[in-house]
Amino acid sequence: HTFGGRITNRMGPERKAGWIVPFDFSIEYAWQTGPTGRTIDASWDWLGTTIPSPEGNVRAYREKVHYDSYGFAADAGWTFFSLVRVGAEYNQASGDSNRSDGVSSTFNSLFPTGHAFYGQADLVGFQNIKAASSSLTFFLGKFGKLKLGYWDVQKDKLEDGWYDASGVLRAGESTESYYNTRYGTQDAAGYRASAF
Repeated sequence: HTFGGRITNRMGPERKAGWIVPFDFSIEYAWQTGPTGRTIDASWDWLGTTIPSPEGNVRAYREKVHYDSYGFAADAGWTFFSLVRVGAEYNQASGDSNRSDGVSSTFNSLFPTGHAFYGQADLVGFQNIKAASSSLTFFLGKFGKLKLGYWDVQKDKLEDGWYDASGVLRAGESTESYYNTRYGTQDAAGYRASAF
């Protein structure tokens, strides 16, 4: 389930008529909750309790994985003489710091692509990011407009990976393994995490 809201001054009949408001802003927030449909071994069962079954010993306790994620976006700008707009933007979509527990904290992007939102190259999507931008937009009359923007995009959680514009996890782009073991180190059981 996704719940959210938006506050903006970019709507109304004057905007549809082409009138440019000197100061414009937009603030959006979305929160996701509910079951993912997956069931995993209980993360709270530290002893790894098992019971016998025809297939061999199986874990005694299971838990349902649920969503607990958020997305936030804020954008503001000032237009000078209806010719040039100076803007700034900040976006954050939560990432998952522990992919082996019963909570999925990576924001599930609501749309299949973030094209044009985080740069035209479509290198990242709206999942596990903190992104800041500054921009200049030139209004060129009948020729349209020209927007120049600079983006600084970082991971929200280093343990989670990078996601492409369509929401697919990019393989090998995480600093941690599935079990949150840093690559090139040994975990408690003595297994070495590998990027491959």
